[in-house]
Amino acid sequence: MIYVKKKSLIVLLMTLAFLFVAPKAVFAQEKVKVYLFRSDTCPICQQAVAFFNELASDEEYKDMLELVDFEVSSSKNAKLMDEASEAMGDGEVNGVPYIIIGDRSFGGYTSSWDEDIKAEIKETYEDESFVDPLKDIVGETDDSNDTFIIV
Repeated sequence: MIYVKKKSLIVLLMTLAFLFVAPKAVFAQEKVKVYLFRSDTCPICQQAVAFFNELASDEEYKDMLELVDFEVSSSKNAKLMDEASEAMGDGEVNGVPYIIIGDRSFGGYTSSWDEDIKAEIKETYEDESFVDPLKDIVGETDDSNDTFIIV
């Protein structure tokens, strides 16, 4: 018969209880930046903005994305769009909206792309090794007149 000291048994039971009851560490996942280059006068751009605003309040996606919106009538933002498209390997962009999510870009917008866009957001969000290709080009976003965030 095995005899265990009462004190040792209590320590063992407490250790086991802690391992099973203790909350697991939760690491905050960085939001995916969705870059939207658009024009105030573009009706398709307005549809894209409406879609992303809806997505930003969707229970499944709201914590996954940050919409970074650039109105391209600003020469600074138009130049930024050119630099972003070059970095993405798209060459010259001839129209808006121009959307960049992760390592994928979308020239234009149609609601038939909604599921592809959602999939790209989710895939990028879950990719722990993802590095934003526009981080050095865009830098930190702010709430100035040229650059603003809708979410």
